[in-house]
Amino acid sequence: MDMLKGIIDESQYLRISENIKKEIDDNKKYIDNLKNKKIDSNKIDNKKIEKYINEFLSLENPTKELIINLVEKIYIYQDKRIDIIFTYKNTT
Repeated sequence: MDMLKGIIDESQYLRISENIKKEIDDNKKYIDNLKNKKIDSNKIDNKKIEKYINEFLSLENPTKELIINLVEKIYIYQDKRIDIIFTYKNTT
């Protein structure tokens, strides 16, 4: 719009346009890198948690450390119901 109004000339418009396109491309690459890092970190965390689950299932008396690594929250209600929120999320 500024070019049409005569505020900037064509060379300024092209330079600004190229800078904006480069910034958009850089931001897209940055977002893709962040997504990949998140996926990689989730894989590592899931592998650790699976290890703890397998240990837990193989033990008759699990250790406090093992339970702490598996359980995120425990809700105990007045009607004696218990909800246990595990750190592991089944993705299948």
